[in-house]
Amino acid sequence: MTTKNDDLRGMLNAVRDMPATAREKRSAILNARSKNILDDDLGKFTDSIEFSYYLDDSTRDRLIAHTRQDTAMNFNAIEDLYSVSLTAKRYSMWAMVFAFIGMVVSVGYNIS
Repeated sequence: MTTKNDDLRGMLNAVRDMPATAREKRSAILNARSKNILDDDLGKFTDSIEFSYYLDDSTRDRLIAHTRQDTAMNFNAIEDLYSVSLTAKRYSMWAMVFAFIGMVVSVGYNIS
């Protein structure tokens, strides 16, 4: 068995070396971190803290599956919000450029 930090370091090194886009690598890094946390919660590492939830295997697995599904849904929602915010940022930058151009043009007309 290994420690949680060694396991995570190995997974992140593998992600860094894989041929993928920056977006795919970011997604793979988030997935590696979440899997590391899950494995730590399940006590798979030498330095894991054991939690006693007193759940049978079926209930535990169902809860884990639902949690991962909820996390994936939240990740996708946040990714969509991030994309929309980038678009809004782009539009606001263009609005600022056009406002500046309009100001310069109007000052030019007032001087003449």
